Amino acid sequence: MRWYALVLLLVGCVESAQVLGPDDAGIVPPESDAQIDAQVPRDDGRMPMPGVSDVSAGGAHSCAIVGGALSCWGDGTEGALGTGPSGDRLVPARVGTASDWRAIEAGQGMTCGLRDGAVWCWGTNELGQLGLGDREPRRSPAEVTLPGAATLVRASREFVCAILEGGELLCWGANIEGQLARADAYPGADGLTPQRIASELRFRDVCTGQGHGCAIATDGSLWCWGRNTEGQLGLGPDVPRQLREPMRVGTDVDWASLACGMSHTCGLRQDGTLWCWGDDFSGQIGITRGSRFDVPTRVGEDAGWSEIATYVFHTCGVKDDGTLWCWGRGIEGQLGLGDIDDRNRPTRVDDRTDWARVSVGWFHTCAQRTDGSVWCTGENGDGRLGVGDPDRRDVFTEVQGIGVE
Repeated sequence: MRWYALVLLLVGCVESAQVLGPDDAGIVPPESDAQIDAQVPRDDGRMPMPGVSDVSAGGAHSCAIVGGALSCWGDGTEGALGTGPSGDRLVPARVGTASDWRAIEAGQGMTCGLRDGAVWCWGTNELGQLGLGDREPRRSPAEVTLPGAATLVRASREFVCAILEGGELLCWGANIEGQLARADAYPGADGLTPQRIASELRFRDVCTGQGHGCAIATDGSLWCWGRNTEGQLGLGPDVPRQLREPMRVGTDVDWASLACGMSHTCGLRQDGTLWCWGDDFSGQIGITRGSRFDVPTRVGEDAGWSEIATYVFHTCGVKDDGTLWCWGRGIEGQLGLGDIDDRNRPTRVDDRTDWARVSVGWFHTCAQRTDGSVWCTGENGDGRLGVGDPDRRDVFTEVQGIGVE
């Protein structure tokens, strides 16, 4: 899921995040695509894919955008690929004919994307997570009605959040854990259409976990809500197990970006340091496996983190020097370290220094290099790696054919 705070001018979830300073309006500006050079031949002599602007790993599928064209691959049983009545895809499949996709967010069994300020969603919808006013699944993109243009969208399996141009935050889908952050809503009443969150605040980043959400306000402050059974809200040990309205986390105003997992959350600060909190049951926080952290706790002593991504069992990040790091559960090879062992601390993946972005799924990971190529590793029984076969990989393997008709 997502990784970086994303504004519509470019191309963002688990959820991944980039350290970028706010502009005068308090909105995080997009990273320049200039770092991804599709004109320079690679070491193997092949030209890289042009214009790869976004990649997202979901529960059991993945998606990427090339030159505005969207492709998805992997588990299609719930319609998450958006390619109509089809099953699994072992290689990237073009989603419709639109060529103006700006961002893509693969959730679990569903997907949302941005086109010209509009949010489109498809896939499973039993909790109203598509935001279309009903619970019927969709197998092709359907537009979500919003009160304004969106700049960012984040999706989990249960609920989705979007930020509008003015910083307004809206969420929809499941509310059994307080995911919609509305104290006035009947407990457990799902939101089948977008619901306004914390109307007195304006936001520039948000992440959606498995029952909780966190967001960064335009002043750099951090707010969280929803399930808190494992300390994933970062509010300390004396906070209820569930919060139905956003509560501020600490007093700091230097938060840059966020990534929400199932029972933990990670964030980057403006100084490039990495902080996580919640349950470290699989080593996914990277501090002390099996421990619980009720407040944001620094991971290691290093700074220089530019991006962080997490989902359920593992976490990955990219540093300013272009190195890729992963940690947590490795049972399916999702850490890309050449084995299926767990790692309890951030571990460098390889000796490359040209990694640009990373996105983490349930048991797989996809990342993008500065030459525009996309690489995936981990579980692959349903084709979520997009490499043409169902075999698991324990090292990052290049995905071919993204954006092909």
